[in-house]
Amino acid sequence: DDPTDEEGLISVDGVPFLGSVQDAVSAASSSVLLCPGTYAEQLTISNDVALSSLNGASETILDATGLGGSVVDIQSGEVSLSGVTLYGGEGTAGVAPSGDVGGGLVVSSVDPVSLSDMIVMGNIADYGGGIYLDEGTDVLAEDVEVSDNSANEFGGGIFMESATFVGVNLLLQSNQGVTGGALQVDGFSDLRLVDCE
Repeated sequence: DDPTDEEGLISVDGVPFLGSVQDAVSAASSSVLLCPGTYAEQLTISNDVALSSLNGASETILDATGLGGSVVDIQSGEVSLSGVTLYGGEGTAGVAPSGDVGGGLVVSSVDPVSLSDMIVMGNIADYGGGIYLDEGTDVLAEDVEVSDNSANEFGGGIFMESATFVGVNLLLQSNQGVTGGALQVDGFSDLRLVDCE
């Protein structure tokens, strides 16, 4: 059957799923597809999964407002995120640096992570208001907007700690931090940007 576009419905590995996005991600062996809607959730991902949406980021929002943590925390697994907005995150407690990290997204998985056709906006943390990339991570971001995020310390948009990051057609705008309003690069990081603004 063709996927439904009914608001708030979820498909796991091509089969309709009743439950939270977190439950769907944990249960998936390969993929999770979100129909349009605003999902008041935070996700912790520790398995191989491709999370995408039917109608794109403007209509598919993961909203962590008031939940007190990062919107998405990728701890392990080869993960792909596509077509979602990450909004309202407040960061996850970090070890080094000390403080909350990655309001919108924290990546600590050493497996490859890809981000595409996404919006990361309206998040806050001490380090990496929008996105925090931990030591040893390897992330490819294509057609991603990181905007209106803030860091109490460094990296309003993105903070990298000895990470590898490739950004293609990446839009960084209106992010704020003590230093590195758009992007803070620390440690032995490998940063490559193509057609970014």
